[in-house]
Amino acid sequence: MLEKYGAQLGKKRWYLISTLVDESFSLNYMAKIPDHLDKGWYMFFVSFYLHLYWVVGAGLGNLFGSIIPFDLKGVEFGMTALFLVIFAENWLKEKSHESSLLGLGVAFCIAVNCWERTLFSANTH
Repeated sequence: MLEKYGAQLGKKRWYLISTLVDESFSLNYMAKIPDHLDKGWYMFFVSFYLHLYWVVGAGLGNLFGSIIPFDLKGVEFGMTALFLVIFAENWLKEKSHESSLLGLGVAFCIAVNCWERTLFSANTH
């Protein structure tokens, strides 16, 4: 899975690794990059723009968060749905499902052993 982040990327590799989050990994992992585009630069700009959006969004949220009232009720459902869609896309794309099954196993262990600290338990109180 991580072979896309190998030494062939040159100096871009270190920025890509330092900005690696679930969104950039999913976009870069699932991208079907045409042969005429440089894969390293494509991945760099995906990560750069996500990094930029994160910094600008955090800054704007810090500035306007206390001024603009915003109800976050239901956000946990949206995130769960997003991760289910990403999981399903990766499942269909993978030839071997070892990493997906490992992820399901880890999620199950966390749900069983740490239920009171998960987002799901926030709705049961």
